[in-house]
Amino acid sequence: MVSCRSKKSAAPATIATSDNLRLIAQYPIAVKEPSDLCLSPDRQSLWTVSDEDGEVYQMDLKGAILRQFKSEMPDLEGITTVGDSQLAILSERNRELEIVDYFGNVKSRSKLDMVGERNSGPESVTFDEAAAVFYTLKEQSPGLLLTLDRDLHEISRTSLNFAQDYSAMSFEATRGHLWVMSDQSKSMFVLDSDMKIQTAFSANIPQAEGMSVDYLARRLYVVCDKTAMLYIFSFSDY
Repeated sequence: MVSCRSKKSAAPATIATSDNLRLIAQYPIAVKEPSDLCLSPDRQSLWTVSDEDGEVYQMDLKGAILRQFKSEMPDLEGITTVGDSQLAILSERNRELEIVDYFGNVKSRSKLDMVGERNSGPESVTFDEAAAVFYTLKEQSPGLLLTLDRDLHEISRTSLNFAQDYSAMSFEATRGHLWVMSDQSKSMFVLDSDMKIQTAFSANIPQAEGMSVDYLARRLYVVCDKTAMLYIFSFSDY
């Protein structure tokens, strides 16, 4: 770690463990137990949520806090942007998905049909703007991927069995691919529209809880729950 946020902190080369992924920076962030991550529509900032304090945070690309607001929902685990002025945030405990503006004002809310123990609910959410559908993810294997329409009504559900667990997602609009991260498998899998794996990347990050992809810049952003760190990788085209 470093005392000045404008400098990159040193990182062991072993964090990126596949040849098609390279760690280029890491920064400490002032977010307790960060969970999930999404890139803003202008690709100039990131959004995350705190599982511990129920806050929603916007950060610059080096992890500095730009704004934050408190959510009334407990146990926040997921976040994604919706258009240019709204967010979808996810409560694991309540199994609820809520649409809010950038100041936390609630626009709509929906209960998810996802059974299981209290800490075995939805873990991540991402949004496909072109198709106007949300994806939500159940963590434990076998994983469960729910597809919801713009009004938060369920369209379909798909069982996932290619990883040990499922901790985060990011929809990549340029190719229409869904990136799914597994903390226990220490990998990020890229799925096509038929949910077939196109490629995979691997990194040795303990308790990786959030991921967002900037395909145009070939950048992958990951947040770690355990160390409250933001990792930035470059990745090879695929």
